[in-house]
Amino acid sequence: MVELIDKLLPHRIWSLLWAWLGAALAFVIYFGAIYPGLDTWFEDQYRAGCVQKYVTCPARNQSPDSPFAVSIRAVGHVADFTESEIRVTVTNITDTVQTAVVGLSLTNPNLDRTRVYIRLRGEDQYQDTATLKDMAPYASVTLVFLVRVSGGRADQDFPLEFRLNGRAFAPFSSISMKWDQWNVLRMWFAQNFLQPPGTNVVVPIVGILLFRLLEEIPHGIKQLLRWRKKLIDLKERTARRGRALVRKWRRRRVGIRSGL
Repeated sequence: MVELIDKLLPHRIWSLLWAWLGAALAFVIYFGAIYPGLDTWFEDQYRAGCVQKYVTCPARNQSPDSPFAVSIRAVGHVADFTESEIRVTVTNITDTVQTAVVGLSLTNPNLDRTRVYIRLRGEDQYQDTATLKDMAPYASVTLVFLVRVSGGRADQDFPLEFRLNGRAFAPFSSISMKWDQWNVLRMWFAQNFLQPPGTNVVVPIVGILLFRLLEEIPHGIKQLLRWRKKLIDLKERTARRGRALVRKWRRRRVGIRSGL
């Protein structure tokens, strides 16, 4: 492994300069041309908390008798091998201090509730509720819940149940997450390798390796030419040997006929 890394990394001063240039160009190209479209695709995978499906929904929903406005943005898919995000933003829309107890769960009649694992980001223990104490007037707090479902089936729906201070919050009754391991894997890869901070490592490495590859192309061409010459020489030697065998066989045949 160490030898492979040593071969991939440039050693000459000009190679090092070209490698740094490759890393810089990779950053410019990626964040200038590729990342905006990727970021739009990534955000489109979230479903907003209203009747419509995607992020064009209104940013906030509120019940008439609630002192809070709430928005939910949930990844549309869930799986068992990694966790999916549910972002909950609670805003105190009154001019007094308020306390909010936020709770959520995913349900499906064909799956035991104990197979649904929910926790807050940054917490090790599983919990499906969080208390926001003493929220200042017009203050907003965003919670990120991480959800994983064990034992689901393809295209199985898991409706979201959202509770605020112990009461169901009706505007979010239409949100659901679908069991889809492939889409969850794509989201996981995009989030960890194609978005910051992962791209701060991946993009420079790709740029350096590309320029290292370009540096090796002339050597590769020379090697291919040498192999081509060796193949031509082998073909010529094989042809000469074949012709020699044919002449030998013909002389032997002539000798046999002369003896007869």
